[in-house]
Amino acid sequence: MSYVLGCLLFICVAPPPPHPAQNQKARAMGTPAPGLDSIAIFTQGLRPGLSNSGAFGPAVQQRLSLCHVQGSICSSGSREDRPELPGASLAPISQSREANAGGGLQSEINRVMTDKAGAVVLMDVASGKILAQRNINVAARRLEFPGSTVKPFVLMELLNSGKVNPEQKLMCRRPLYIGGRRMDCSHPAGITSLDARDAIAYSCNTYFSTVATRLDPVELAEVFKRVGFTSPTGLVTNEAVGRITTPTEQSQLQLQALGEWGIEVTPLELLAAYSSLARQKREGKDLGAATPVFDGLERAVKYGMAHGAQPVGTTAAGKTGTASGMKTALTHGLFVGYAPADKPEIVLLVYLERGRGIDAAAIAGPVITTWWKNK
Repeated sequence: MSYVLGCLLFICVAPPPPHPAQNQKARAMGTPAPGLDSIAIFTQGLRPGLSNSGAFGPAVQQRLSLCHVQGSICSSGSREDRPELPGASLAPISQSREANAGGGLQSEINRVMTDKAGAVVLMDVASGKILAQRNINVAARRLEFPGSTVKPFVLMELLNSGKVNPEQKLMCRRPLYIGGRRMDCSHPAGITSLDARDAIAYSCNTYFSTVATRLDPVELAEVFKRVGFTSPTGLVTNEAVGRITTPTEQSQLQLQALGEWGIEVTPLELLAAYSSLARQKREGKDLGAATPVFDGLERAVKYGMAHGAQPVGTTAAGKTGTASGMKTALTHGLFVGYAPADKPEIVLLVYLERGRGIDAAAIAGPVITTWWKNK
């Protein structure tokens, strides 16, 4: 009798096998990275504007790697954008931080920043006008390590000078030590080989610390000065300006290319730098050698480390960054990007005094969505 009851219970609760058509549909949505084929396809609710296709397909999911292999990702030494465990939400951004469709842009910014220290600034690309902001003076006066938000500018210099083949793939190494600091990547461990575009999308420290050595220390320092990281933005009065130190050792150069040494910028300087990128994209001209940079920023939001910034109804491109504070081991988080991705109208900065880039991206998504719905 107990055997019969056990069989009946199994029949009642066992889930039905997936229909072959479902498997075909899932495969059509993208090609998972090597080693990620055992993870469910992440659709983010098939929100408008989101493509799950790409070189690695829907590889990064909110707790995707949740430890696709809890040991490999959750135990890795990198701080950047690693989901917090336990207790991190499994809900996609459209469920966990749905935009305030009935409210205005400023009220939405206030809502998503409730109980959070930091700043949000949203600017019109064409006019340079600030459309909405919270704590812009904090963004103008706080000097921080920018973390991975500087990687697009490093890559752009390497591409324009012909020192990097964007199609060449480099192996991601773990553990990664630079100058005695462990700087492991935080993207899924199954992603082992990346070209220039996906190095931006997945913010690969190995890739950038390797190719950065093709620049000499003076070149790298000049790149950051040329971008505007030592100049006032002119957006507010009494703003601080960044400081760049010229590396004297290879390890310093590599860490500087990761935004973790010898470079202090204000969040507002980052906004101005990405506004320049947005204007280049908006002009619609041939981007030439820099095209992989812009492709990588779009992929970062579509399926990479900045996926939380994906808005509803439109597209976006951008980059996250996580770094230790200047005087503390605690990390701050950044997201800087623009929308729509193909012809930018706005550029957005999210700076969290305590957090990670992934947290900043999760705030950016609803803000961009509200701007799009109310524009």
